Amino acid sequence: MRRGALDPLGKAAGKSFGVKRFVLGIGAHKGGTSWLHSYLSRFDQVELAFKKELHVWDARFMPASKGYQVRPKRLAKFRKTDWLRFAMQRSDRFYEAYFRRKFDQGAQITGEITPAYCGLPTDALVHIRQRILNIGAQPRVVFLMRDPFERCWSAVRYDKRRGKLDAGLSDEETLLRHYQSPAFQMRTRYETVCPRVLQAFGPGEVYFGLYETLFDEPSLEAIGRFLGLPVDKSNLTDRVNASPKGQSVSPRIRDEVRSFYSETYAYCAEHFPQTRALWQ
Repeated sequence: MRRGALDPLGKAAGKSFGVKRFVLGIGAHKGGTSWLHSYLSRFDQVELAFKKELHVWDARFMPASKGYQVRPKRLAKFRKTDWLRFAMQRSDRFYEAYFRRKFDQGAQITGEITPAYCGLPTDALVHIRQRILNIGAQPRVVFLMRDPFERCWSAVRYDKRRGKLDAGLSDEETLLRHYQSPAFQMRTRYETVCPRVLQAFGPGEVYFGLYETLFDEPSLEAIGRFLGLPVDKSNLTDRVNASPKGQSVSPRIRDEVRSFYSETYAYCAEHFPQTRALWQ
């Protein structure tokens, strides 16, 4: 049995295990989604998709994500994961059948986490909600937010480490080049993401969390209540896919990025008051 399954705080939540739940993690990128995937995977009653970041719905509904579509020529390599994603990207019924089987095999919670989904339009989110209901599960959407500047700064370092951004530039120069890009704004402007999500899903179906408090015990308890899970306190200090901080950022550039996302800070200060102190 995985750790956390017998935690006393989880016993009350465990009464809800007859209810099937589908976790849809929609971001934000560098906001703690890898940690969330790792944390949920600890529990016997949770069986997530075969990989993090399936890129099913963004490849289908977002022009900027067309590159995530599995092309038929890739299927010649006979990789099962390619075939599964190819089928999911083209068939609602296959997507539903795949996750319904997780429940049939004994899972009480299943789902997938793909941070790029935060860019999905409202009609796409409504479409996904219906697919989840068709599976026979309650939707549980998780959107984790992080200080906009810190999110951009972490994303730059992470993408450079993977060879996706400007290898010849310093981290600071790369940040200046990209923080205003459509891709960065899509993942950082929470004032546009949150209303879209709430238009598609009911308030009781959405969990908004903050990266800065994600590893605190109260946050684990809140996530547990939302998903109907026990609480595993064993990895409160763990970080997954954390970006090493090699170079620092000058106060001038930090202020420039913060100013550009001033509407995001203002929105979150109003709707998530904790950020007033956390995102100084």
